[in-house]
This record gives sequence, structure tokens and C-alpha cells, in this order.
Amino acid sequence: MRPGEELHLPLLRELLPELVKPSMGSEVAVMDLYAELAHVYAAAGHAYMALGTLNRCLSHMGHRPHGQRRVYTGLEWLSPELFAEIMSNRPAPKRTNARTGNTNCAKAHIERNHNMTDHVEYTGAGTAADPITFQARLPRPDDVKVAIDGVGQSVGTYEAAFRSAADLSHNLPDDVRKLVSEASSAITATTAAAANARAEADRYRADVTMYPAGREYLASEVVSAAADKVSESFASADIRLRVAEASLYEAARPRISADAAMPARADLQMMTQRHTDSPRGLADTLKNLARRGDGVGALVADSTYLGDFLDAQGVDAELRDAILTTVRAEVVKTAAESGDAKRAAAGKTSLALAELKRARVAAASYTRHKLNGK
Repeated sequence: MRPGEELHLPLLRELLPELVKPSMGSEVAVMDLYAELAHVYAAAGHAYMALGTLNRCLSHMGHRPHGQRRVYTGLEWLSPELFAEIMSNRPAPKRTNARTGNTNCAKAHIERNHNMTDHVEYTGAGTAADPITFQARLPRPDDVKVAIDGVGQSVGTYEAAFRSAADLSHNLPDDVRKLVSEASSAITATTAAAANARAEADRYRADVTMYPAGREYLASEVVSAAADKVSESFASADIRLRVAEASLYEAARPRISADAAMPARADLQMMTQRHTDSPRGLADTLKNLARRGDGVGALVADSTYLGDFLDAQGVDAELRDAILTTVRAEVVKTAAESGDAKRAAAGKTSLALAELKRARVAAASYTRHKLNGK
């Protein structure tokens, strides 16, 4: 067929499906048939028809039964001239739609079909020096899904940071080491449970061999069971974290013998009596004393004794709790830096619990989004 034979174009277009049928065993053959028709249209001056045929060719190659969009990269048949003809998007003659009276139907066809990058991305100008290079266009990732997956990944990051910072050696009491390990495992297990449940629920909902009500019922049951399991894991982790935190503090704080307790109390009274009317001064003094490893430091590190001491000084409840929290933090920090291996192990592990708590928060957010509502 010669380029100018426009009367044959509708006939060729009509015969194309019949030509395609014997060639279905060869994807390249089908592709060549569509490409040849696009050549003819472009050579005849019908750029919009050439582009529509080209897009149909790419669509045929891009929609596979497995749901994956793939386009052959070897588009040798697409010459620079044809590409320039198609992408020039030159105005087509106005045609009137007999049914709607719309005179811009040809232009609308161009606007609907001119973007071949629905299927592929390309670079180059189509010249010998700058040839056209094609690659399959990947779908844009879902920003929400990416954010949720990032939260899930942060759980593992925080848990790894905990294990890196904690001292889980033999210097740590066996029962405490077991508590923190179980808490860590319970937290990380929630993310796997939520992700697996979501994947299984999605498989049920995508199973067209079942009735819709049955698909929804099975999916909801999977999600509900996973939510219960996740809730139990969080409850178990929270209990273990609280017990471990208290146990670690007891292992980290210095001790005082009964014989040294009486002189230490007298020294503590002397050091704090001038700050009785100055809550801020009293808090700063006790914070400094918490860094000491002697008898006075041991008394201050004893939360029960220090609480009674502050009550006796008439410190209000809110300030009392703040001082106790500050002193405990200072005791743990000092223990982590001490030369006593057992106290140091307890102090480092206690400080590392902050990472495990971050993992707990991230896991709660991740599982809530994965299991929310369905």
C-alpha cells in the first residue's frame, strides 16, 4: 500500500483483527502488525490515527494476564520520522460527530491519545546523534502505603538500636535479660502478625471464586483474629517493660550497708537543710548527690527513702514526682558509666529501653493502620 491511498485505510483497519488472530502465538508478530498500520496512518498524514494505533499496540503488549504491564524495549520499528510525526500532535481536520454535533471530536481524540507515556517513558530527540530510548513506565507508588511501610520498618530499626545499646551479657541478671528479650520479641511480632493478616485478607477479597459475602466474612475474621493477637502481644510487652524497668533500676543503683546508713542520713540532712525553702535548689542538690557512689548517693538513689524524705520536707506532690524522676534518670546514667560491670550493664540496658519504647509506639501505629476498619 502506498502512503497516499487513504481509501484503503479503513479496510486495513477492519482487516487487522483478522490478521492478528493467526499471529497470536507470536507477540512480536502482533506488535509488527499494529506498527505497520501506524506507519501507514502516519505516512498518509493521519497523525492522530497513527498514535491511536500505536497506543493500541502498546496496550496489547502491556496488559498481560498476570496483571504486569510490560512493553518490549526493542522498538526498532519506531523510526525517528514516525515518532516525530506522532509526537508533533499537529491539528487534525475538524470533523462533526453526527450524534452529538461536536466538531472537536478529532481534537478530543488527539488529546485522549497523544500521551504515549501512559505506557512508556522515552528520552532523546529521535536523531542519529540523539536516538530515542524507551523504558517501561512504572506506576507511581502510593504515598500512604510507603509511609505506613516506613513506620513498620522503623520498628525493626528501633529494636536493633536497643540490642546494640543494651548490655545483655552475663553481667545482667538472668531474669531481667529474659524479660527484656521477651518484651522485644513481643513488640516485633506484632508487625509480622498485622502484615500477614492484611495480606491474607486481601487474598480472600481478591478470590472471585467465592461469593462477595463469603470473601468479606473470611477477610474480616482474619483481621479480627490478628487484632486480638496484636493486642495480647502489646499487653504482654507492656507488663514486661514495666517490670524490667523497675528491676534494672534496682540493679543499677548503689547500695548502702545498715551500719553506714545512719551517718549517711545525717550527711544528707546537713547538705539539704539550707535548701528547704528553695524547691529548685533542693532539686539541683539531690540531682548532684545522685551521681555519688557513696552512702549519701545510695540513700538518694533509694526511691522509697527519697520519697519519704521529700514528704518530710513538705515538698508538694507534683514537685516530689519530678524530683524522683530526675534523680532516677541521673542514677541510671551514672551507673552506665561506672566501673562496676553489673551496675553498668543494668544502666546501659535501662537507657536502651528508650529505643524499645519507640519501637512499641511505631508498632502500635503500624498495626493500627494495617488492621484499621477491615
